[in-house]
Amino acid sequence: MVNEQIKQIASRMRGLREDLEMTLEQMADICAVSTNDYIAYESGEKDIPVSILHCISQHCNVEMTTLLFGEDPHMKTYYLTRKGQGTAMERTISSLKYHLIITQKPININLLLPALWTEKQTRLL
Repeated sequence: MVNEQIKQIASRMRGLREDLEMTLEQMADICAVSTNDYIAYESGEKDIPVSILHCISQHCNVEMTTLLFGEDPHMKTYYLTRKGQGTAMERTISSLKYHLIITQKPININLLLPALWTEKQTRLL
């Protein structure tokens, strides 16, 4: 029974590492263990110390309960969007004005410039 639970935790560790596109060596370095030890943890051959799970949860920004039990107490689903593979979104002046009105916080002018340029180009056409 305990051995099966360790294998399930190891499987979640491997899945998380693969989702984040990290190598075994990178995770071993993050956890300050040898690559061989990390491989043994991830394969379920060796008991996984709580310190390793804590290190992974802190670095990968996941709850430790997610690694232990496969359930996140705060989130039921998530979406993974890799850099450059998400849906392109274009901000307009209207959406930026709305943001300013709702939040009443100043907007970084660098966010306005692409929207201003797009609006100006549209008028010229």
